[in-house]
Amino acid sequence: METITNKEHPNEELLQRYATGKLAPNAIAAISAHLFECDSCFQRHENEVDLLLALRKESEQTEEARVRVPFWSQIFAGRNSLFAAAAMAAILMVFFIPRAGNNASEAVVANLVATRSGNATTEVPAARPIRLKLDPISAAPAEHVRAELVTSSGTQVWQGQADLREGKWETLVTATPRAGSYWVRVYSANGADLLHEYALALK
Repeated sequence: METITNKEHPNEELLQRYATGKLAPNAIAAISAHLFECDSCFQRHENEVDLLLALRKESEQTEEARVRVPFWSQIFAGRNSLFAAAAMAAILMVFFIPRAGNNASEAVVANLVATRSGNATTEVPAARPIRLKLDPISAAPAEHVRAELVTSSGTQVWQGQADLREGKWETLVTATPRAGSYWVRVYSANGADLLHEYALALK
């Protein structure tokens, strides 16, 4: 299993595998932390996501055209076999491109305040990356903590490091969970102590 630290600048292959969810959880957490701190790598990641979305849009348009015109007609409509082969290759390629969610490149901001009840639940759109801004409440919060996103039943969806910025812990949740009720839990940097819990609803 490959080891990745958040101090390394990921290469293009790692960014592509990260964007398509093909990395181990520890590697995803390391790259998430790096992207939060490194503007240039975050922009490269945004470009990678934009490319995937563009390819998906093109594939959907191709699929619509395929439905309107008989499949055999599209294959042999070209002037030569090379054109037909290229058209077939373009159609086949889309099956190997993961389907990203709508607006996947646009992170939504969730400002959360810790609570002991579900009355202060924050709502943000579902199926989007989430930039969490967590109010630590305590007078002297830790510089770095471990955060995780779990479902209402306790199943972990994402985890990563959050850093103190302008009085709040901030981190980017690159997962794009579907609609539902979630909890954001914050632990000490070593993961031993649960510090706060935040209610989050995705609509």
